[in-house]
Amino acid sequence: MMDAAQREKADKLWSMAQAVMGLPFCTFKHPAFEEAYRFQPVPWLQATVGKATPHHIMNMLHITRHGELAHRHVDGSNETKSAVWIAEHITKDIEERGPPNVLQFVADNASANILAGKLVRERYPHIIFGGCVAHRLDLLMEDIGKLPWVKEVVND
Repeated sequence: MMDAAQREKADKLWSMAQAVMGLPFCTFKHPAFEEAYRFQPVPWLQATVGKATPHHIMNMLHITRHGELAHRHVDGSNETKSAVWIAEHITKDIEERGPPNVLQFVADNASANILAGKLVRERYPHIIFGGCVAHRLDLLMEDIGKLPWVKEVVND
């Protein structure tokens, strides 16, 4: 059994791997992953696999030109994820790294994130906000999948 420090390290390593590989956060809830887990259990995932998490986590990833990656989580379980709240956490990270060292931040395309991007850019005009392309493509594919002729082709 892992102690708290080992668990924290394992969680951080898996979170970083998940983010770097572009895996969606629901990966560990997918039935295929659950089946693999039943075949080969991973002790530190016992509380996660197949269960809805009560936490709403905002992940902060920092990638440098040297390939270094820093990662921290902000637990927003008891917070209203408003644009101001999101912007405050992004601003805190920018300040910790030094504004001249930050070029861009990326978030999904939720309206609160887009407004947070505008708030951050008001304070740091040199920092680019980019909506997540993978999220945009996911939304686009969902919309395309709703077209009657696409549904017909997919269902055949």
